[in-house]
Amino acid sequence: MFQLLKSVTDSKEKSASWKDILQDKSILKPTLIAVVLMVFQQLAAIDAVMFYTVDIFREAGTDIDENLSANIVGGVQVVWRSLLCFLIDFSPVMHAKKFLTQILKFSYILKHVSSGNKR
Repeated sequence: MFQLLKSVTDSKEKSASWKDILQDKSILKPTLIAVVLMVFQQLAAIDAVMFYTVDIFREAGTDIDENLSANIVGGVQVVWRSLLCFLIDFSPVMHAKKFLTQILKFSYILKHVSSGNKR
């Protein structure tokens, strides 16, 4: 318990400004990678797919209820992202992280191909 209190006290005494964060390359690189990944995710229009899932399945003419299909898509997305975050965070080898990142890229490609129109 004493170590925890000491750690909290030490962290409160240390502070960093945005200037410090942007000048430290060990912090800047991961921050830029995270921001770029979030930007690409937004540009991939995942929100549009999620917002219009009911309409997409209704227009596709599937036998599955539109609302149920939206729940299935959301559930798969939560499970897949949780699994990948867990695997990437706890992967001991950098090669494994690169491999898992490739799987993530493939899953985005698969999502885009599978949600395309078949006209």
